Amino acid sequence: MVIKAAQKFQIGNYGLAFSYDFATKTTADILHGTGITYNGRDYGLWHMNAAAEIFDHIRAAESLWAHPLLAPLTIFQHHVMRMDYFCTIKLPEQLMDIQVRLGTTTAGRLQGLRAKNIVTEPKHRAKTNLSQLTVAMSNFMHEAIFLCRLSNWQCSSLKQLAECSAEGISSSNIEQKEKGQADMNVLYSVISQVGNRLNAKIAAASSRDSAAMKTLAFLTTLFLPGTFVATVFSTGMFNWRRSDDGTGDRKVVSELFWVYWALAVPLTIVVGVGWRAMVELGEEAVGSRGIRRDSVG
Repeated sequence: MVIKAAQKFQIGNYGLAFSYDFATKTTADILHGTGITYNGRDYGLWHMNAAAEIFDHIRAAESLWAHPLLAPLTIFQHHVMRMDYFCTIKLPEQLMDIQVRLGTTTAGRLQGLRAKNIVTEPKHRAKTNLSQLTVAMSNFMHEAIFLCRLSNWQCSSLKQLAECSAEGISSSNIEQKEKGQADMNVLYSVISQVGNRLNAKIAAASSRDSAAMKTLAFLTTLFLPGTFVATVFSTGMFNWRRSDDGTGDRKVVSELFWVYWALAVPLTIVVGVGWRAMVELGEEAVGSRGIRRDSVG
């Protein structure tokens, strides 16, 4: 980028060409112009040349050396400082000199001075004074008009530079936001992959557990009839031994065998009903907790 300051030999006539490397965060600057490395031969207002003053400003702002707009802002600062000094010191001095020579006012610093009256002066001196005052007044007006334009240029340039800086900051923020969003999407993808793997492991473990439970249920079902028959036949309700007299007249099944069924059947029914009641109570408790959560949310 190239920035050229508005030309005014009392203020400065220089420009800046600069580029910024975002990878290394370094700025390359070239300061160019007339009289930037030596004091103006036709105007000795400034004690130092423009380049030296600008370098002193940059060296004083060490904490901002990495900022890409340090050099252009320093150029504008130097230009505005010289402009301010010239407009508040030198230009009022010119106006004061014209007022003294014209005798129009004795206020302020001119208080106590005797006002001049050009009309009462000799004709040849009055013509000379009027000619000199006309030139001085014309120069002053030209200086004031040009400095007004220069001030307008400084305001518009600083506004554009601020807008460029704001746009650069906004672009950087948008870029960082997009990068962060992309990283967030990657994170969500990783979390989803981890969750899918975990769900796959849980499903595999559940499948193995289900297979084991099926095996146990099959074995239980397979041996349950035989176990039940063996348990019933091993009770005292059955007599499988021969009679002592060697005759075959004996009772294998006891007359009290009905007591077994009288107790076993009711107990089985009670256990079944109790299990069903517990299941229903559990389902109702889960449903009521879900309704409370929805009402609170």
